[in-house]
Amino acid sequence: MEEIWKPIPGYEEHYAASSLGRIKSIRRTVKDVKNGKERTRIFKEKVLRFNVSKTHGRASVMLSKNGELKRILVARLVCLAFHGLPPEGKENVLHYDDNHTNNIPGNLRWGSLKENAADMRRNLGYWPAYIDGRSKRPRKKTWRPVAQRGSGEGLVASS
Repeated sequence: MEEIWKPIPGYEEHYAASSLGRIKSIRRTVKDVKNGKERTRIFKEKVLRFNVSKTHGRASVMLSKNGELKRILVARLVCLAFHGLPPEGKENVLHYDDNHTNNIPGNLRWGSLKENAADMRRNLGYWPAYIDGRSKRPRKKTWRPVAQRGSGEGLVASS
């Protein structure tokens, strides 16, 4: 599969996202002042390394623009580059297969929190790539529907 790079809206001259879910810095020359002296800095083109959160398992990168650093989720950057700005009311990036490390454009879409919850119910707590047969590798279970829980686990007794 050929890797396609597209500029990231808001960072067009600085960074690009790929069709394989990667982020790279774009080669550029920057003139600035340090300690009262003018200088010219050349930034090389390179693919950035991700930082994967231990708490929620999502990949993020640090981006710099005009001297300001920001940590942004890779899924959000890829979705911006390939699907444009989010429509009103759908500011969240949803993963079709609920696998937060699969950041290819075909797996991402803009949606609401309500749509994300509906995806989890539809998938019965499994990543749908396994359910739909697109992947032969079993995925970890993220949650269990109320109907499959044991007595006393997450249920409220009625009197």
